[in-house]
Order: sequence, then structure tokens, then C-alpha cells
Amino acid sequence: MQNIRAGGRVDDLLREGIAAAKSGQRERAHELLMQVVEQDEENVLAWLWLSGVVDSLDDREMCLEKALALDPTCEPALKGLAWIRKEKGAATPASGEAMTSSQPPQETLPAEPTPARVPVSAAAAVLREDFARRSPPSEPEPGPAPLPGPDEFEDEYQCPYCAAKTDPGDRECPTCQHKLWIRVRRRKERSSWLWVALTLQAASIIWPAFISLVTLFYAARQAGLDNFFNLAPAYLGLPSGVPPEMVSAAFEVIPRFYVFPLLLYLLFSLAVMIGLYLRWKPIFYLYLANALLVLGVAIAGIAIGLGSSREAMILSPRVGFVCSGGSLILGLLMVLLVLQLEDDFFFDEKRLLLRLDADATNGPALLSSGYRYAKQEMWAMAAIHLRRATGHMPHQTDPYLALAATYLNLMRYDLAVNALEDAKRISPNDPQVEHLATILMGRRAAKSPPVSDSPA
Repeated sequence: MQNIRAGGRVDDLLREGIAAAKSGQRERAHELLMQVVEQDEENVLAWLWLSGVVDSLDDREMCLEKALALDPTCEPALKGLAWIRKEKGAATPASGEAMTSSQPPQETLPAEPTPARVPVSAAAAVLREDFARRSPPSEPEPGPAPLPGPDEFEDEYQCPYCAAKTDPGDRECPTCQHKLWIRVRRRKERSSWLWVALTLQAASIIWPAFISLVTLFYAARQAGLDNFFNLAPAYLGLPSGVPPEMVSAAFEVIPRFYVFPLLLYLLFSLAVMIGLYLRWKPIFYLYLANALLVLGVAIAGIAIGLGSSREAMILSPRVGFVCSGGSLILGLLMVLLVLQLEDDFFFDEKRLLLRLDADATNGPALLSSGYRYAKQEMWAMAAIHLRRATGHMPHQTDPYLALAATYLNLMRYDLAVNALEDAKRISPNDPQVEHLATILMGRRAAKSPPVSDSPA
């Protein structure tokens, strides 16, 4: 019973390690495959895949020799050793190695680079095995060792839409004509200074509102009215129930042309506060103008005190002093503050690079990023996130199906086949697999442009 459990554990590690290798997670794949060979030193398939995720040629050679010692007829190991020794400059294989003299020389393609030179994914470099079965065969058919070479999406200057090669200075992709530079805020989150500005702007709204109420209250008291709110429509030019003689008395104390500037300023300040929160660039300049208007309100407060009637001379200078003093302080603070807000409102140009999102650190986050980029038709960006998601979620079909649809849009039909086969082994009866397989067959036959809809 313990041996059966141990065997199941090794099979799980092997499946997860191969999935990680396919998705480009070399360190994770190396860790998992090392656990496999430590528990089962005679696992040929583990040695083959391990040879594709180690760093040096010597380590690759050692892994392939281990596989060849266990299975002298293993063709992938033979081909892998031949490539490694060619790279190391060896003219002939080492003595005692299980390579027959009748083996044909390595094929040379005159018009195309050798497979080792072509950026390929691990999934495209190996024969696919059925790792998703609940009861894997005791002796699985070995696939060829992952060939060395760079990942096909490793160049961060590839177009994030179509994966075409671009130069760092290109403004748009020469293949798909998508823009490769975008405008981004200098500061992603609102700064502490901006929140201070919002607080002051709120104060600059509350303060003139308070001034307006005090002014209205004072005018009503001088005119002999008990409820000063009844006087507001008269100052706005609207019909009111206040007797005309009381309205005239109020206008003599506080003329109407002193009230309208306060109301206009109140509305302007509210608009500025909304623009500050939304970080509209014109508001940066309006905010400075608003600070100057606050200073203007201070002068208006002095004018209110000087323009009152003789009977009001005892109270009016006090009102004007309070109004002008508070507005003057607010205006000076706002002028100083606006100098600290430039990064909140201005943008820089940034080159779109083929990189993983910094916050995509687990399977669901990677899958979510892949879906998001697919909706934006950034297929190469979607591909690198979905490939990594398959390594974190090797037993779920969603990342494989999304990856297959993404490869269809990139017209990488060979990679789409690999992703669909992985999805089919996990869920053989999934109708989405058959649907995408049908689309794939049609695309390969017609060689039509990529589909426009994002993966479901």
C-alpha cells in the first residue's frame, strides 16, 4: 500500500514538473523533477525533462546519460547527447556509449536553423504524454528531451499584440501596426499631497459657503427679518415672500453684487475639487487660478466691511477681517501646495514590454491577467501569462483552453495543438475542446487571419 501511494506521489510530481517546464517555469520544474529522480532514480522520463531545465551543458549531458543508461534505445537521449557533444566540440561520442555505428548523421537543413537554435517552448519540443490519467501506465512512453534554446517569448521587445520582433525604438509594430508606446501617470496612486489639496479644497468650499450664510444672516438682521433663508431668493433675483422695503433695506446693507461673486466662486471650487480627485490635467492649472481667487475673496471680504452702512460699522469690519484673513491663509497654502502636485497630473510615455504583471504571482492571478490581455487583443501578453498559469494549475482545463484560443489568434497552430491535447487529457469530454479543435482545423486548412474574440 505504501509503495502504491509513493508511486502516485511520484506521478503527481512528474506531471507537475512537466507542466511547469512547459509553461517556462524552469526553477519550479527543476525542483519538482529533482524530487522525482530522488524518489525514483530509474524514471527515464524524469531524467529527460530534467535535462531541459538544468543550466549547464555538463548537467544536461549527465541527465541524458542517466536516461540512456536506463534505456539504451532512447532516441531523444541519443539526439540530445549528439547535440550537446556537437556544441562542446566533441568529434565522436564517448566510448562505451550505446550509440550504433549505423546511426545516420545529424540532419542539416540548409534553409532553416537547427531546432536547437529556434526559440521553442518545451511543449513544442517533446512528444505529449498522457499525464492527466488517474492511473498512469507503469512504463509511460518517453518523449524526446526538451531541446536547449531560448523561450520563444523571452524577448521583451516582441510586440505584445502579435509577438512579432520589434526594435526598442519602434513607435508601432511593423507587423500589426499597434502602438507600442502608451501614456502612463508618473504617479500611479494619489499622493499624500493630493489628499491634502483635496482637504484644503473642501475647506475652500465650506469657507465661502459659511461667509455667504453669515453675510445673509447679517443682512436679514439689519433689515428686520427673523428667517434669513427667506432673503436668499431675493439675492438670486428670484421671487420671494419678503416685503420689498425689507429687501431694499437688506440690499443697502449688503449689495447684491457682493453675493454673486461668492456664489460663482463656490460653484467653481466644487468643480475644481471634482477635477482634483479625478486628476484632470487642466485642473492643475485651474488649481493655481483657484488659489488666486481665494486671495481675491480676501480682498472682497475687506470690501464688504468698507462698503457697509454707517449703522453697521461696528460689526462689518470684524466680518471683513475674518473673511479676508481666512481666505488669505487658504490661498497662500494652495499656491505652495500646487507645486507639489505635478506628478499626480502629468504623464510619461512608456514602452509596452512583453513581461509578466508584477502582481500575477499565482495561478488565478495569472489566469485573470491572461483573460484581461486577451480582451484587449494583446495576444502575446495573454500567452505568457496563460503559459505560466498552466504551470500553477496543471490539472485544470481553463488555462489550457484559454492558451489554445490565444495561440489561435497568434496563428501558432502547432502550439495550439499542444494546449488542446493537454486540455483533452484533463477533460476528454469537454465540448470547448472539440469546439476549439474544429476552429483549429479550419484555420490550418484556410490559413485565414486570426479570430477576433477573446477566449471564454
